[in-house]
Amino acid sequence: MSNSFSTKTEHTLIGQLTSRQSRALRTHLIVAMHQVGMDDIDLAHGDVLNVLYKHGRTTMTELARYSHRSKATISVLVDKLKRLGYVTSVVNEMDARSNFVQLTKKGEDCREKFEKISDQMDDKIRVALTADEIATLQDLMEKVCLCLEK
Repeated sequence: MSNSFSTKTEHTLIGQLTSRQSRALRTHLIVAMHQVGMDDIDLAHGDVLNVLYKHGRTTMTELARYSHRSKATISVLVDKLKRLGYVTSVVNEMDARSNFVQLTKKGEDCREKFEKISDQMDDKIRVALTADEIATLQDLMEKVCLCLEK
């Protein structure tokens, strides 16, 4: 596949398309979360919950790293999730300077809802793309994210 964007004067549509995709994804997720009664949290809170579903009890530093957010942002998100009863924090016995964040029963009870929403989103993508195209797209998106996050 040749690169038709060989000079700096030629512009890609990647930024515009990524923004458009992000808006569509956000809209889909907000509607889906509302439909299952999870309209008390924002999409960013969903990122934190998903990290906890995948990794279990996690430090704030790990939450920040896994979710690609700053510690300050994670602190705000976790504080709200605590107030809403989705998570709690406990002292790290190995290092009293840090706390673990863990799911409460309410947070754990939302796991099925999150998985259902994720499956619905994946199903929409599978209609449009083959398995190979999905793998290629994921690889390319990861590459772009790593480049832009430097």
